[in-house]
Amino acid sequence: MSIRAVATTVLCSNRTMSNRSNIPYHLRPWRSWYQLGIWRRRREAHLRIEPLCRFCLQSGLVVPAEIADHIEHHRGDWNKFLTSELQSLCKRCHNSTKHRLEVRGYNVDVGEDGYPIDPRHPRYQNDDIKIETS
Repeated sequence: MSIRAVATTVLCSNRTMSNRSNIPYHLRPWRSWYQLGIWRRRREAHLRIEPLCRFCLQSGLVVPAEIADHIEHHRGDWNKFLTSELQSLCKRCHNSTKHRLEVRGYNVDVGEDGYPIDPRHPRYQNDDIKIETS
């Protein structure tokens, strides 16, 4: 095993590597973009328009948003960074719910009936199972 492979394994086990990139988060060149005035103004404007957490609202909760989150990852693309659609999220939803959604590809929340609310959930992958909507 090479030194690079060992370092990557150690970084992954310490959770400093992202599942979305081979570059450790603290070394990503676009990380500094979030400190630029153009981003800060865009973030503030977005949070003024959408001041509540989008995910919490879907669950019936009213929680102030703190993060203007890129819905589609920009992956270092400057144009996407500045122009892609944003959503307002609280820190909890950004760091947990959205992360789980990105990793799994579906939302794990369940409805009042006890069944998953996301049609992409593995529970609904069998064609014989029908989703009842009321």
